[in-house]
Amino acid sequence: MNGELSTELNKCHTEFMINDVKFNRQLEILNMEYKTEKNKPVIYGELRNNHNYIKVINEKEKENHKLKILKDLEINKEEFKEIKDKYQNLLNSNRAKIEKLNNDIKDIKNYFNSLTLTERNYYEKILYKGIDTRSDGLVWIARRLLELDSLLEDSLFPKHLDINQISYIKSVNIDTKLNRLH
Repeated sequence: MNGELSTELNKCHTEFMINDVKFNRQLEILNMEYKTEKNKPVIYGELRNNHNYIKVINEKEKENHKLKILKDLEINKEEFKEIKDKYQNLLNSNRAKIEKLNNDIKDIKNYFNSLTLTERNYYEKILYKGIDTRSDGLVWIARRLLELDSLLEDSLFPKHLDINQISYIKSVNIDTKLNRLH
């Protein structure tokens, strides 16, 4: 009986050693494949039920998932930065255009004010000289000066007009202006 037991024991020991060598060989193969193909873990038949191996794969999947999320976030961050830069450039461009338009408006207003002043000075001179350029008398010149918001002072009229004539020209134009306002 001791002999049979000893033989059985040797037989189990040999089987155990053979399985141990197979297991170590498969583990080495798995480690080499894991190192070369980190993103592609392989499960071998006999190792499928090995809880530690599944835990390693799950950890690797978690790590891969984290890396994918980080990569996606980095891509999204780059896309956001590109969009932000694009809109910042557009905003700067629009600001420059607005600034240019404001400067153009300012220049046009200055030019218009200069023209208005020149026109007012011209009409004041021809009124003072008593020059009737339209054959409508001095009334239309006084009317145009009122339209240009000029004050019709007595000193603007020709020296040869008396106070009644000046008052008449003023009153006709003031009445005309009041009628336009109503």
